[in-house]
Amino acid sequence: MIYDFLANSSLYSPANARLAQGFEWLKKMDLKTEDSKIEIQGEDVFAIVQSYNTYPKEERRFESHRTYLDIQYVFEGEEIMYFAPTSELQVSEAYDTERDVAFYVDPQSNVAIPVKAGQFTIFYPEDAHKPCCMTSASKFVRKVVVKVKL
Repeated sequence: MIYDFLANSSLYSPANARLAQGFEWLKKMDLKTEDSKIEIQGEDVFAIVQSYNTYPKEERRFESHRTYLDIQYVFEGEEIMYFAPTSELQVSEAYDTERDVAFYVDPQSNVAIPVKAGQFTIFYPEDAHKPCCMTSASKFVRKVVVKVKL
């Protein structure tokens, strides 16, 4: 799991050419882009632009992916993303290859990550995450999830 500002993305781009493409797209993205799925490099790298009001953490589930890593970039508002290693979690819904997702029972301990506009997280397959959670109150968020094929 990585947590940083988009301005520092060049530190992580050398790790993977597709990851670098995702960051380059994010840096050039028009912040007025409407909610949609946008192909960056076909199904190897694509973005999902989302707008929503954050949820109480009890209404969200921990999830992980195997085919793609997530770059979750908040460009308006703020939310809490929770993190826990998949190795420490109990599966509640087995991995679905078509949806590239598995879900987990909430663990007794996890890390709360406050993500504000201009910040991103990267979640790898071993990183279970529970995004879209509210801080002290529900807030409007605009976010992009860039899916990078591993």
